[in-house]
Amino acid sequence: REKPIAGVDANLILDKVLIKNRKLVTKEQITEEGYFKDKNLQVLLTLGAGDVSDIVKPLKDNLLKEYL
Repeated sequence: REKPIAGVDANLILDKVLIKNRKLVTKEQITEEGYFKDKNLQVLLTLGAGDVSDIVKPLKDNLLKEYL
């Protein structure tokens, strides 16, 4: 895992993403069952570091439940 970089957090990264429809959610929110219900996603972009790999499976499972 990467070590945290002083002064770098999710809000700093989000401020650099210049798209209209963006949202900051926690790992707990995005992996919660039913989170994607009625979202009508076209693109989902995740950015993270360190322990972001911990959410890959639950995120995939939730997306498959809603979109397949």
